[in-house]
Amino acid sequence: MSYEYYITPQEYATAQQNGISYSSVSNRVRNLGWTVERAITEPYRKTRSLLEWRKIADANGIGYEAFRSRLHRGWSVEDAATKPVFDVAVQCRELSQNQRKYQGKHIDEALEKIGITYAVFSRRMRDGWNMELALSTKRMTKSEAAKKGRRGSYWTRGPRLLGKEGVRV
Repeated sequence: MSYEYYITPQEYATAQQNGISYSSVSNRVRNLGWTVERAITEPYRKTRSLLEWRKIADANGIGYEAFRSRLHRGWSVEDAATKPVFDVAVQCRELSQNQRKYQGKHIDEALEKIGITYAVFSRRMRDGWNMELALSTKRMTKSEAAKKGRRGSYWTRGPRLLGKEGVRV
């Protein structure tokens, strides 16, 4: 394979007749390493207009980046613009519904009533709470948790440096 960097005026004229611009021929030969013959004869790649498909994708709730990513990964234009986006949160929720250790409508109602998630309830059960207590105890607010922590803190009571009579031990 020989690299010829000189392009004759006749070759530029041939490229012009084939619909290839002067700058494209120069770029192909000098920067991309194409042969002169290939540079003056190979037509431009056909590009497809995606404007209509982008509008369809937007109408289906598919963002531009997701649409382009799908095309880049080899999806057909129609599938990329029409197939719904995979919602991870919904899928995880559906999976967790089927894989729960504690199931039942009464559990879901009780959790909704006291305002905790299944994950909190499950952690309570793993920590050794009984079912009634786990389903009836509301979640503490941040201020309640802070007060409880402050009451049990070593630093709130202070170190016991002095004995009963106030004498250092």
